[in-house]
Amino acid sequence: MKKSGSNALWNKLSPEHRELLDEWHFEQNLSCAEAWPRAQAELGFQGSVSSLKRYYQRRSDERVMEEVAEEAPGDVKVLRLATMKLVAAQAFQQVRETPDEVEKWGPAVKLMVENDRNETTREGHRIRKELRAEDQEIRREAREIMFEPKPDKASAAAEAAVEKEP
Repeated sequence: MKKSGSNALWNKLSPEHRELLDEWHFEQNLSCAEAWPRAQAELGFQGSVSSLKRYYQRRSDERVMEEVAEEAPGDVKVLRLATMKLVAAQAFQQVRETPDEVEKWGPAVKLMVENDRNETTREGHRIRKELRAEDQEIRREAREIMFEPKPDKASAAAEAAVEKEP
């Protein structure tokens, strides 16, 4: 995410006013065109509709990243999954906004496909490793059975006689 300009007019709003903008957009689902005149009247916002659009885009990105950070406490697998969730959300948004501009969203989709391939490869390696471990265990047990000392007939008869004695 790019750093916002220090001269962005929405940076001059108080934290309470920015929270109100967030509420209008994310909770009340007001579009930028609907929120802009209200922001001018109620908050004294001096910026344009496009400035408000940039603010909403930035806040949308920040909220997604906050959600990812909450879901990924440090487990690599969870972090990888959360990152791909973020990439998918960005790709979906780009496709929705600019469906004809493949150069914008193509790399994200390619990254998603490569991630799926890598996950499939990782799963294959994990399964092969488990199968090798099971195979080694079976071979070890078979060797133990094959090389167990076999009692000779005389010892087996002596053991049977001992067991029959009262």
